[in-house]
Amino acid sequence: MKKLQIALALLISANMAFAQGLEVKTNPVGFAFGVTNLGLEYAFAKDPTFSVCVAGWHINDNLKEWNEIEWNAGASLGFRKYVLSKSDDHGLYMGIAARYIDSDLSEYNSTYDQNGEPVRDVNGDRVLTYRTEPKSYSSAGFTLGYKQVFSDKFTIDALIGIGRILWREDDGNVPAEFIGGFNFGYRF
Repeated sequence: MKKLQIALALLISANMAFAQGLEVKTNPVGFAFGVTNLGLEYAFAKDPTFSVCVAGWHINDNLKEWNEIEWNAGASLGFRKYVLSKSDDHGLYMGIAARYIDSDLSEYNSTYDQNGEPVRDVNGDRVLTYRTEPKSYSSAGFTLGYKQVFSDKFTIDALIGIGRILWREDDGNVPAEFIGGFNFGYRF
């Protein structure tokens, strides 16, 4: 019984130590337009100016169709170094990030017969076929951002960056991507 109590006390104290540097983030503007998103940032206890970030997002079908967005979902892993703060994770930071974007190009095309004429239905309307082409990719790059902390609990975080596309599912020729983000967070 005593071993169980010690193990439980260690587990609770480890959880409390981990939670002290944990921040949960989201972009409410993205939620309003149909992008479900969540991010976590953990500042290391030995050097709180160094942190690791993970994030994930999903774009709903209505937003994809309305804006002709090819992205379905994505995930990122990043490391940040706060360069102006000597003791905490706030202010200007530089970072590196790796991202995976699940993406599909979806489009409607006219169907043609053997003579090259459009196929028509009984009403005389063109017959369209729906085609989906996978276009997922992975990238790695650099970020520059700024995080402001309010009342030691609430944060606003903005970043920009550029990433090199390292792998792609299609034969596209764009070698880089823009990285950007804007989040509101809460620290535990």
